[in-house]
Amino acid sequence: IVGTETVGKSHTVYITLCSMGPARWEVRKRYSEFEALHKELKQRGVVPVSLPPKRLFGKLSQAVVKQRQEGLGDYLSKLLRGASMD
Repeated sequence: IVGTETVGKSHTVYITLCSMGPARWEVRKRYSEFEALHKELKQRGVVPVSLPPKRLFGKLSQAVVKQRQEGLGDYLSKLLRGASMD
């Protein structure tokens, strides 16, 4: 995950840089969309790696956003490598 964007005072969008061969594109997703992916993978019998925990308070603070950005980056990397931490 290469960056974040805070949308007003409501949520953060996490920006992922994707590539396949010479093609490159950005994907922008909210944490809730990562949660939906995680849930879908579990329903399909895939044992996904651990998703960073959800925060009810302070979710827009720079420290929380940075920590979640790093955690989501690790989550995606491990999923793509087929690793399982659960």
